[in-house]
Amino acid sequence: MEFSKKEIAPKIWPGIVWIPLFANGLMGEFVWPFISIILQGNGLQDSSIGLVLGFGNLLPLIFRVPLGYVLDRIASPSRFLLLLFLLPLPLLLIAFTSVHDAFYGVVLALLLWVGRLPYLPLSLALFDRKDAAPATRKALNSFVLVQHFILGIVGLFAGVALYFFSISSALEAVGVLTLLLNIWIVSTHTPAPDRISPKTQSPRILFPGKAEIWMLLAFFSFHFVNAPLLPFTELFLRGITKNSSFIPLVSALAELTMVIMSLVYARWLSRLPITKVILAGFLAQPLRLLALANAHSPWAILAIAILDGWGAGLFAMTSLIWARERVGENQMFNQFVGYIDLAVVLGGVLGSFTAGAMISKWGFSGFAARDIWPSLLPPLFLFFYLFFARKEAVSH
Repeated sequence: MEFSKKEIAPKIWPGIVWIPLFANGLMGEFVWPFISIILQGNGLQDSSIGLVLGFGNLLPLIFRVPLGYVLDRIASPSRFLLLLFLLPLPLLLIAFTSVHDAFYGVVLALLLWVGRLPYLPLSLALFDRKDAAPATRKALNSFVLVQHFILGIVGLFAGVALYFFSISSALEAVGVLTLLLNIWIVSTHTPAPDRISPKTQSPRILFPGKAEIWMLLAFFSFHFVNAPLLPFTELFLRGITKNSSFIPLVSALAELTMVIMSLVYARWLSRLPITKVILAGFLAQPLRLLALANAHSPWAILAIAILDGWGAGLFAMTSLIWARERVGENQMFNQFVGYIDLAVVLGGVLGSFTAGAMISKWGFSGFAARDIWPSLLPPLFLFFYLFFARKEAVSH
């Protein structure tokens, strides 16, 4: 099931790829680090915030694979589809900044997760099909590099902005800017005629095989530990320093480390099996937890963000490359990435629930020390993936 060069693709305006990616960066650096802090300011306890973070990660679980299926079927989104994908998020954010009631704050926070969901998949889907052939390792690595460069630069800007503006004012400005960018995208986008041939109009639904399930379990267990670490690290940081600008700097340093990792490993990708690079990312996590369990100053927390960038950066880069190479030339890449996102989201949900309860009982340092054990599971699951993948290769 392949597209010919003539069929695949309409000319895609680069802005429709990169502007949603930039908006996603604004949300990731200006908004997501402060959701838990705003909820705490509305009167929620750590355990309740853990539940909100968990449910927030759970909501996209319902929509991610169907979204991938839709993105596999369309050659160029219509203006209506762009409005549906992009408009809700900035409107929800503007409303979220003006609400001080705990209940409505929680409802809007949960809806923000759903509103942000289409941004990155839309950018990735259009990036993957902008050329006649599927994206190469080098191209996907460049996509991840740009993504995290945006996140890092925006995070540094957020740290500077918070010297001069309150959190709510900064978030409201981000909402307005995102709304204006989205209006610009929709108004300048000219939908191309659908050039996908009838043969490929209804691609079969993709289900992961036995080997892929083990890799998805590795991704699940990685994010079971990883997902709650940043928001709860930021809450812990808020307790040991009154300087709000430190909070986005932690995330920004992690993102810039991801950029460096992308540059360093770009030259290795053509030589190393992708699983070895995935393993290198997995091994950063227990080191990060060990360091967090013994960190008691804001500068120590800031330095540990480098390990966050090492682990999460390699995961972001290699998971996309692994997905593209597993599906090969067929047009089900977005569905397959959807399964990765499901594993990541489900791990984040259960991890956030668990982390909130553990921190309430043992404190942040005690939680980090105990979380080292589950951080050893991803390399184990990766071993099982390699075993079944080799067995599958021999049988063919």
